[in-house]
Amino acid sequence: MYTGPKLTNDNLVFGYDAGYKADGVNLSSGRFYKGPPHTNLVEEIDPSYGATNTTNFFMNGGATEEVDIPQVGKRNVQYVEYFNNRYAADGSVNSGTTCCPNLFHYFVSSAPYIAVDSSSSYTYSIIYKHSDNYHHPNFMYHYQKNSSGTTLTEGGVSSTNSDRRTHLGDDWYHAWGNIATQSTCTNVLLYSFLYNYGTVKHKYYVAAVSFVKNTTGETYMKIPPHLMLDPLASVSNTASLIDLKRTNNINVSNISFDSTGQPFLDGTDDEIDITFPTLSSSHGSIEVIAARKDTTTNSFIFGAVGASTNRYYLRHAGSTSYDACRGNPLANASFGVLTQDKLYHLVMTWDASTVYAYTNGVFSASSSYTNPGSDITGGNIGQGSGNHVNADLPVFKIYNKTLTAAEIKSNYNAYKNRFNL
Repeated sequence: MYTGPKLTNDNLVFGYDAGYKADGVNLSSGRFYKGPPHTNLVEEIDPSYGATNTTNFFMNGGATEEVDIPQVGKRNVQYVEYFNNRYAADGSVNSGTTCCPNLFHYFVSSAPYIAVDSSSSYTYSIIYKHSDNYHHPNFMYHYQKNSSGTTLTEGGVSSTNSDRRTHLGDDWYHAWGNIATQSTCTNVLLYSFLYNYGTVKHKYYVAAVSFVKNTTGETYMKIPPHLMLDPLASVSNTASLIDLKRTNNINVSNISFDSTGQPFLDGTDDEIDITFPTLSSSHGSIEVIAARKDTTTNSFIFGAVGASTNRYYLRHAGSTSYDACRGNPLANASFGVLTQDKLYHLVMTWDASTVYAYTNGVFSASSSYTNPGSDITGGNIGQGSGNHVNADLPVFKIYNKTLTAAEIKSNYNAYKNRFNL
């Protein structure tokens, strides 16, 4: 029996849920949010040696293992079991050994390797585990090559800094780094090297590797770990954010994504144009989780198609307030004074004569109107009448019914812990 708060989804005609929490951590399964549009340029995840190599004193004792990774879920991950006794007890080099096992490579085994753009920024990410918690920057090693195959530069980019590596749990880590390609760079090689030596066998696991071109304007385009793609897989503009009803494509080509891979509206030109089954002028509801990021007045979380006559608005109306707006002439019901950069659960409902506003599950205000206008079949998330909003908007829903106070309270209860409302 279900005992917790339950979301009301009756008569839902359109919606999305980006799946993340107030702290930006995305812990959902990725069912409705697949990450920002991108392509994983990694070509394969492959152990560099397939059997015992007595010359290098390198051992590969396994291939794959099913692991339940915290914050990621069950994955079939590859591992290598190895040791490398390059140095004798007196510190001298043992004959025939090499300096460092090349445990994995992430490119096919022949040139020209992974193609990249010159003078560009890329984010290199990995989910890994080492049985002895060993770490080295060369877990994420790279070579830059020019068109002739000459190496331009090489180096490791992984880090244990808290802004470059997250502990997922059970000694699994998600790490990332930036690579800026040189002006003549055309291709890269990606590896995992290790430098720890000795005769003790260790296991090194790799669950996912990502190499993506940065498109966010940030130093990193950090894909949430549970949304990291398989080699050469892509997320398109219409596969990024999924309609909860799975009846409409949501095109995210006109919105922004931050350095953690989460979508937001930048207040200048970001919007999502949507269509949905007919929404009645005599009953309906719009529900959002929203946080305004500036004090611009008259900026719109949602504006209906034909808004000059139909007037279905959810807007920032003043430096600190939001309004639910309906009807013609316009009726405004205020959500009250709301703190900038703080997430709120806001619900706008209407019937044939009145618009109602609810803030964090509590009725806030109502306003009556004489002309409900026409039914609508679409609108603009992020703008109305050309006025764009600067906001985080992780949840957006439209219902073809007037949600009751009890239903709104139930939905608020379902969201409040997740978003620290």
